[in-house]
Amino acid sequence: MARCLFCLTEADKLTDEHVFPAALGGNLVVKSATCPACNNGLSKAFEQFVAKRLTHFRRVLSIKDRCGELPKIEVKVEVNGEER
Repeated sequence: MARCLFCLTEADKLTDEHVFPAALGGNLVVKSATCPACNNGLSKAFEQFVAKRLTHFRRVLSIKDRCGELPKIEVKVEVNGEER
């Protein structure tokens, strides 16, 4: 029986694990590497946090998410003392 890459728990069914988070455009995967609990936990605890913190860099560098979308960012511009 295979073991989870992170928690080393034996599991019948393991999920694919992205080497670079899919939320950051990663598409290189290790097949059948993590148990569903680790996969879901890491996604919420790490990937989403990192993706959110790197939103501006992802937009500037055109790094799309797993759905092929660039992140949207709010911008405040002031021209001659007027906010636009």
